[in-house]
Amino acid sequence: MRITILTCCFFVSACLFGGDPSLTPVHRSDGKTYDERLRIWVDLDGDGHKDLLVSDSITTFGNAGGGWGVYLWRNGEYKQIGEISAHPKAISFEHDHYRNQRDEKDRYYARIWAYSRSNNSIGVLGYYRVGPSSVTEFTGLEIYPGGSDIGATMYQAVMDHTEFPFIIEQSKTTEKGKVTWQPYER
Repeated sequence: MRITILTCCFFVSACLFGGDPSLTPVHRSDGKTYDERLRIWVDLDGDGHKDLLVSDSITTFGNAGGGWGVYLWRNGEYKQIGEISAHPKAISFEHDHYRNQRDEKDRYYARIWAYSRSNNSIGVLGYYRVGPSSVTEFTGLEIYPGGSDIGATMYQAVMDHTEFPFIIEQSKTTEKGKVTWQPYER
């Protein structure tokens, strides 16, 4: 009976909210309370609808960030097409040169740039490519933004010049599992 009620609630919320995965609460390991997450609204594929990146629990984030699901808006609902790893303070978006390819298998809409910090002066700067139904593996280069002018310039060029407007929000989940969202300070 309980599973049937939960399934019905999920189905109703999917219909009302277009299957928005960010409205489903994430349980902590104790199974009784909830963890908070981040989400990013950004139109990755240029279709005029906001796509969505939804993070894992922010308690799992470290210096290098954490995991995010990538969802594209398709036929009135969000479809997960892949995952990335990124820190919310070190993410940027760029149009991909191959976004207008006629053949869908050759098309990539956007690059999601991320910086994964190893320590104060070393990290990996790179990108994921977002296609119609998948996200590529990370392509990165070790740089030294805290130890060289070139590394610092590369980091600033990517992080200060995003081509897509985007909004980052942080969840607030009640004891009963209702998820609301508020602005996240970058």
